Amino acid sequence: MRGQAAGTPWSQAVEHTANTAVGLSVLPAGEAEQSAHARMLVEHDLRGAESRNRMLVEQLPQVTYIEQLSGESASYISPQIEELVGYSPREWMSDPGFFAKVLHPDDRERVLAGFAEMHESGDRFECEYRLIAHDQRVVWVQDGAVVARDDAGSALYAQGFMVDISGRKATEQALRESEQRFRDLVSGIDVIVWEADPNLNFSFVSKRAEDILGYPIERWLSEPRFITRYFHPDDTSKVLAADQAAISDREDYELEYRVFAADGRTVWFREIVRVETGDDGAVRRLRGVMVDVTAQKRAEEVRAGLEHQLQQSRKMEAVGSLAGGIAHDFNNLLTVISGYTGLAQQKLGDAHAEIGIDLGKVQTATERAAELTQRLLAFGRRQVLSSKVLDLNDTVTDVATLLHRLIGEEIELVTVTTERPLLVDVDPAQFEQVLINLAINARDAMPEGGRLTMSTAACQVDDAMASAMSDARPGGYAVVSVTDTGIGIDDETKPQLFEPFFTTKEMGKGTGLGLASVYGTVRQSDGFITVDSELGCGASFSVFLPLAVDGELENSSEEVATTKWGNETILLVEDEAEVRDLTKQALELNGYQVIAAATPGEAIQLAAGARYDMLLTDVVMPEMRGGELARQLVALRPGLKTLFMSGYLDGEELLGEEGPTSFLQKPFSLDELARAVRQLLDG
Repeated sequence: MRGQAAGTPWSQAVEHTANTAVGLSVLPAGEAEQSAHARMLVEHDLRGAESRNRMLVEQLPQVTYIEQLSGESASYISPQIEELVGYSPREWMSDPGFFAKVLHPDDRERVLAGFAEMHESGDRFECEYRLIAHDQRVVWVQDGAVVARDDAGSALYAQGFMVDISGRKATEQALRESEQRFRDLVSGIDVIVWEADPNLNFSFVSKRAEDILGYPIERWLSEPRFITRYFHPDDTSKVLAADQAAISDREDYELEYRVFAADGRTVWFREIVRVETGDDGAVRRLRGVMVDVTAQKRAEEVRAGLEHQLQQSRKMEAVGSLAGGIAHDFNNLLTVISGYTGLAQQKLGDAHAEIGIDLGKVQTATERAAELTQRLLAFGRRQVLSSKVLDLNDTVTDVATLLHRLIGEEIELVTVTTERPLLVDVDPAQFEQVLINLAINARDAMPEGGRLTMSTAACQVDDAMASAMSDARPGGYAVVSVTDTGIGIDDETKPQLFEPFFTTKEMGKGTGLGLASVYGTVRQSDGFITVDSELGCGASFSVFLPLAVDGELENSSEEVATTKWGNETILLVEDEAEVRDLTKQALELNGYQVIAAATPGEAIQLAAGARYDMLLTDVVMPEMRGGELARQLVALRPGLKTLFMSGYLDGEELLGEEGPTSFLQKPFSLDELARAVRQLLDG
């Protein structure tokens, strides 16, 4: 919009209109006078119209301007310009370059190019730009100009309006800043914020979506129903049904579901969805917040697993206590049966051979019953272990030699052991029984033959592995695995494998105590056991035993045969009358003097005024445990030798420092009793 100092365009407009109204052709003198008069009237009317138009224009709320297209004639700009930017119309029209000076530097090139295009083409000009006011304010204007043409279509001048849009621009800028603050706020929150239409086509998704799931935001916004294709198959119908119900009922909802991330991870979300409706009640859009709860879900799974392990542990402990109690009472009965059977055999001698054979069968049955109670005690971890440091590889090799006769020719036996020794501290006999039980269990899983592999390895269990495996603690372990190619184990059976009396075998073909005793012995040795199996793919039982890093191999030796006879005095304490009477009678038959007491209190009274060489006491008794009784008597008689006897220990710690001790497992035969007494006295 260039200004000139010459006359106004209003007079040019008047002249143009007058010429158009009366014409410029040559007329006769009389007619010429009339024409001149008519022209004066037209000019007068036009001047009046000019004045009225000027008044009208100068009362409008916007700035009006007229600009000559030639660039040399004067321009007009209404007085409102001074109120808008603080410069008078004279200042605008006195300087041809004034308009360019007040244009904002960032808009100058663009706006001047637009005016130049209008001048050249005559097309309409529309633009928003900024002016620098006299007080240095920035004023936004909306400018619209058109080209005025004569009857022939020739361009005469440009006329336009400038409207102050600073308020609108400020509002728009505030809105943009508010939106940016909102986006920055949303981006900083560790959740996914989204907005979508009722068809789940997204119009907004926060940047956190890309961080969590890895999919570019552009895909969320451009691809129809984008996220629905990545719902977990088990959750898709649930999520879509919830969305449809929310739209139908116009109700908000919360939901948890899984989504596959770009890298294949499964991410758990807790989503809160709000339904927005219009004045007509129709659903306009959905807004939601997706919270990543994957870590929480994993923690819940771990907690649930630990709770399950705790429940299983408590269950096994309760059953173990019950089994130990039953075994204790049953062992006492078996001790009586076995003992009196032995006494009867001694009294009969060779006089009644047939009766002796029958009594031998009773004795055999008693021994088999004792084996069952030992398995119960092993499960309850109440058996007495005589541990020693041994090389696990040697034990596996020795047991493999025995297994060839047990598992049959239709099963191939393979052993794989480590080159370096694997030292563990276990009861050799009990651990051999563990391997035999696992091997027999594997044999029964391969009725048509197969391969049985026994292998050893060293393993370091870290904190993560320990938390994932029941009963495990971090540290170094020796591992022996018994693997078969049999029928395998289904998922429903696995949790029950080590429970007592649970068996998958036919009625009468299994007691259900084999794996239970394996579990108990391994746990009592501070180890744990794992099972890896699928139905139809065989099974592998792995026993983990702590490595005895600082241990030394102990040489096994046969027990030295000792005489069963003696003449010493023994203080016998046993609360079960039948066992007490049997033990007293058996010892007296072997030449010993016996002082018998039914309770620990009675024993203390008898001991005060008697001389005796050894204490023979039960462990589990009312009033006082055998260990405490021994402590009190050893305090009175330092160096007193004590032989404990019990079906199980029930957590009792036996003496080892104050005086020589030994242990006799119930049920025992008369020979075992006499040998144990003699060995301790001679020891």
